[in-house]
Amino acid sequence: MQKEFRRKTDLAIAGVIIALLLHFAGILWWTSKLDSRVVFLEKWTNANSALPLSIVRIETRFDALMDQIKRLNLQIEKNSSKLDELRNSR
Repeated sequence: MQKEFRRKTDLAIAGVIIALLLHFAGILWWTSKLDSRVVFLEKWTNANSALPLSIVRIETRFDALMDQIKRLNLQIEKNSSKLDELRNSR
């Protein structure tokens, strides 16, 4: 009876040890994946560090172009009204 109890206890201890080893292996695998993600994000951030500056430049150019378009539209309206006056005066 005592031998059987001893065998069950040994199996339980072996099971706990195996479970701990599997957990440890899982933690190692997870941290290596985490490290590779961090490395990828660092490389991506370094490669795209000029992106916000480019966006600001594009927005500035866009605003300048919109101002020019507004001025052109005003000029077209003025010329159109002058043309209408000339047509009506004949």
